[in-house]
Amino acid sequence: MKDLEDEINLAIEGNIVSSKASAKLQKVRKKIEIVEKRIEQKLQNFVDSVKYKNYIQDFFISKRNDKYVIPVKSVYKNMITGNIVDTSSTGFTVFIEPKTVALKTVGLLTLMTQSGLHVPAKKGTDMVLFERIFTDVGDQQSIEQSLSTFSAHIKNIINIMNKAKYSTLVLIDEIGTGTNPSEGSALAAAILDDLYRSGAITVVTTHYSEIKEYSNQHVGFENGCMEFEAETLKPLYVLSIGKSGKSNALWIAKRLGMKKKVLETADKYKRNKTCNNKIIKYEIDNCDLELPKKKRKDN
Repeated sequence: MKDLEDEINLAIEGNIVSSKASAKLQKVRKKIEIVEKRIEQKLQNFVDSVKYKNYIQDFFISKRNDKYVIPVKSVYKNMITGNIVDTSSTGFTVFIEPKTVALKTVGLLTLMTQSGLHVPAKKGTDMVLFERIFTDVGDQQSIEQSLSTFSAHIKNIINIMNKAKYSTLVLIDEIGTGTNPSEGSALAAAILDDLYRSGAITVVTTHYSEIKEYSNQHVGFENGCMEFEAETLKPLYVLSIGKSGKSNALWIAKRLGMKKKVLETADKYKRNKTCNNKIIKYEIDNCDLELPKKKRKDN
């Protein structure tokens, strides 16, 4: 019994099981560490992006309530898709967990569960054990390998599809983007169909209405969205299963000061849009534009 007691003591560090307790546990925890570093890098790229610099309050990332967050000026809280995890004491800053970080959290919590670690979830929560977990999240474009954003994602997804099977978890962020929306959404639907037939459990994020409709019409798929307050788009921190969300692009553009005429025209185009490869007629088609004359070479 003394030998067993010594072995147990060596396997415990503080109040948790040591990573040295088994080679498998050490490997899984290493994967968790890699995922966390990727999340931090993704958020840092977000914070450093010129696109969002006017929205950011402080250019650093932090953790609030065990979640990775970015500090955003409260007046711009509706400009960044995600969940407000916390608010500063002054009310000038909100800490937002972006809808990509939430996707990564699914994978992270799954790995934590399979490592025997505690997860931040309510009592009675069911977790599924998987043999393999695949992800396609972030921008993998590469100049050296001549890969566009779309090509890089597709290359990764092809690899995932070749390996996906029963007891596999697949996480894909913004499936089918980076190319023509019509072809991208059609390809995304076909990919989802193939993954479903492989027996894998798949979680994807998308803004394509075609994909949301595809989910509504096919057995084995389910839509879900985060709830927002209708007038202000303030997040309600409620995940609704069974219905799809809206992108609210026109509402956001209006809040940012887009011209009323432009918004009215966009709304008309949106309502008049047709499917099945029919031509969409825009007002600009009826305008006579005076094009600049071709430049002549100087003698």
